Amino acid sequence: MLSKKIILGFLAFTLFFTNNAYSEEKKIESLTLKEAIIICLENNLDLKTFVNDKYIIDAKILQASLLSNPDFSMLFQNLGGDKEVTGGNQITVNVSQKIEFQNKKNANLNAIFSENRINNKLYKIKVLEILNVLEKSFIDFKYIQEKIVLYQEILNISKLTLDTVSEMVKVGKKAPIEQIKMNIIYLENIKKLESLKNQLPFYKEKILLILGKNKAFSKLEYNYLIPANIITFNEIKKQIESNPQLLFHDDKILQLQEIIKLERIKNNPDLNLNAGYNLFDFNKSGNFSINTGLSLQLPIFNNNQGIIKEIELQIDKLNLEKKALLNSLIINLNNEYKNYSESYLESIYIDKKIIPEVEILFNKIKEGYQVGKFSYLEFLDSQKNLFEYKEKKLNLLFTHYKSLVEIKLITSSYYKGEK
Repeated sequence: MLSKKIILGFLAFTLFFTNNAYSEEKKIESLTLKEAIIICLENNLDLKTFVNDKYIIDAKILQASLLSNPDFSMLFQNLGGDKEVTGGNQITVNVSQKIEFQNKKNANLNAIFSENRINNKLYKIKVLEILNVLEKSFIDFKYIQEKIVLYQEILNISKLTLDTVSEMVKVGKKAPIEQIKMNIIYLENIKKLESLKNQLPFYKEKILLILGKNKAFSKLEYNYLIPANIITFNEIKKQIESNPQLLFHDDKILQLQEIIKLERIKNNPDLNLNAGYNLFDFNKSGNFSINTGLSLQLPIFNNNQGIIKEIELQIDKLNLEKKALLNSLIINLNNEYKNYSESYLESIYIDKKIIPEVEILFNKIKEGYQVGKFSYLEFLDSQKNLFEYKEKKLNLLFTHYKSLVEIKLITSSYYKGEK
């Protein structure tokens, strides 16, 4: 009896925690774009790879700050033979140290610092690219969510219409074929709605991969409404100069200029200081001598002319590439702004002018169909017309926000008036 109570208690305990775990798993969470960006910047795997670049630069700076190691040499001479002929045993000990002048050290450090600026720009470019993909994935997810709401509305209307027609068939006011037709529409709408719902997990998985962290959510918060106003083209165009790819070219040119300075300074000779002593016959007093000296490399033949010329040509190439990139960005900006503004204006017109009129028409035809004033085809056509315009508005907003995200990527900034 006791063992039975223990077993029942264990089962109740297990069931309790299983239910709690299940409820936690099913807990609905909303994820905003701002929250997603914070998570992404902290956990995205592509961005984490850039952390090592900072450590590499730090290591290069440390290495450039170190002195060269001294050279030590010891030479044994005249170990055999007749002393009168060879002069006796002789040991020469020598230590030399290369002294690099400060201007050369500074030039080397400046070249490394310019490399660090390049890496920072590459990081910013990567951040913008990832956030671009993240926000577009948000828009995709929200677009499907909005279409689900729309198709749920269609399904609800078709269900109400089916129920009404079914009642009218029972009392002989409609032919049974009308009920069959409405039932087919209802079933088709169920299929479309389920198809849309099945797409959400794929977009959710994509967002999770971008975030780099398993964040449980079933709903995204994203402003998918028609905005109150749009940004003017002149406002946007002013900010194109902040594009990180253009700034990358500037920093790359500065880096090459620093390398040219370094190559020129490399011709300045390093000073080698030598010091040592010679030890002669061990059996005689005064058997040693001290020697000192210095050496310099004379920059007569090799002044790094070829390397400098090559770098200067690379700078010319980068300047041309920057101009071509700027032209390309302006063309892309024009195209995206055209889509951005036209979709905005058309969506407003459909939302404010067309949809209200089409809704009035649909409601009148629906009421008339139920009492036999309009045919099944007229009802079906009015319903199709209404929801085609609603779906078109969603598609226009989809184009509008996708184009806005591309504009953000081109100008790498968020604009006045955007929420």
